[in-house]
Amino acid sequence: MISSVLKRITKKKLTSEPTKDPSERIDNGLPFNLKIGSVITIDSVPFILNDGLTIQNPGATQLVKAYGSLKILGFPAHRFYLEDETGKEESVLEIIETDDELEIVLYRDFEIITPESADDWDHWLSEEDGYIGYPVFRLRGADENDLYDNYWGSDSHQSEPVCATETIFEDMFGENQCTIQHTMMLYSKEVGDIHEFALLSAEEDTEKETSLVRVSLGIPTTLQ
Repeated sequence: MISSVLKRITKKKLTSEPTKDPSERIDNGLPFNLKIGSVITIDSVPFILNDGLTIQNPGATQLVKAYGSLKILGFPAHRFYLEDETGKEESVLEIIETDDELEIVLYRDFEIITPESADDWDHWLSEEDGYIGYPVFRLRGADENDLYDNYWGSDSHQSEPVCATETIFEDMFGENQCTIQHTMMLYSKEVGDIHEFALLSAEEDTEKETSLVRVSLGIPTTLQ
C-alpha cells in the first residue's frame, strides 16, 4: 500500500484549486497538527541504540504525502504516508488514539505477497491456523527461534483477525481517495529496550480490485 499509494499520487492530476477555503481540508484537527504536505522529524535514537532491529532507519526528515483514516480495535487511528527528502524511501507513521494516550508507531514494508490460489490465501486467513491470527509469527528467512508473539490476540491459540476499513486521502481536500479493506494482526518481540512490531495485513484495494498480503515492521517512535 505504501508504494502504490505514493505512485498513484504522482500519476494523478490533482483537481484541488489553490483558492479553496482551508477550512474544507480533510486533514484539519489531526494529532500534532499533521497535514498532507507537512515535514516531520522522526526520532533516530532507537535505531542507533538497538542494532538488533530488523526494520531499517528511514531517515529523520519525512514528508507527509497522503493520509489514511480508520479504526483499530475501536480506537480512531491515523496513518500518515511518508517519503524522505530523496523521494525514494517510504514509510507509514501510525497514531492510534486510545483512552489513555497516543500510540505512535513507525512502519516500513518488509515483504509483500500476492497469493495466487485459494490454498495460498488459506495459509494466511484460515480460521484454524492462518498466519494472520496465529499465536506466533516468523519472518521469511529468519531463524526458527526468532519469533514475534501475537500482540493483539493470544500467544497460545488462534485469534480472530482484526478487520478495518481505511480511507486514504491523496490530496488535502479529499478529491482523490481510495479505500483499503484490512484483515490484520499485530505481533511483537523485544529488541534491546524496545518492542519491534510485525503487522500482518491482508489488503483489498476496492478501487483497483487487487488483493495482497503485507508484512510491515514497526517500532514505537516520537515526533521531534
